[in-house]
Amino acid sequence: MSKYYHERGLTPIEGVVMISKEVYEQLRELEYLQMTGTLDTVLKRMADETKADFDDRDAY
Repeated sequence: MSKYYHERGLTPIEGVVMISKEVYEQLRELEYLQMTGTLDTVLKRMADETKADFDDRDAY
């Protein structure tokens, strides 16, 4: 790939990447969750979870 860029005098940032709309929307959602701190909060809570956090009686 770098040979392709070098032969054409391009830098990697000048290339075009095509992705599906679904992947684009997933990346946008991930970016939002990271920017707002929500992703860090959820991952921390998942890492710290215990069996006591879940009760089948109040699950819906």
